[in-house]
Amino acid sequence: MSGGGQSLTPAQTIRKLLRYTLAMFAAPWVTYRAVHDVVVPRLGGSIASFDALSESNNAIISGVAAVVAVNLVVAAYVASALAEENAFGRAASEEKRD
Repeated sequence: MSGGGQSLTPAQTIRKLLRYTLAMFAAPWVTYRAVHDVVVPRLGGSIASFDALSESNNAIISGVAAVVAVNLVVAAYVASALAEENAFGRAASEEKRD
């Protein structure tokens, strides 16, 4: 098989799962805080339409950014899972055809 994937040991699989689990909690929290405390206030000073941003609008914008961050983590996890080789999935069936 000439695929770019690799087979993971059980320990590597657990470490990978723990990394992505941590990212699922950290990414939205960090994104929310960064957008809420840094990005929107800076935009508010430079763009006239942002001057009227209330705290609730700031929270909505920050929340949307956090949701996007979660979806990026999920997409990265799915992409890494699809790239793996294993004995019971896609890579094994491709080997049988060769």
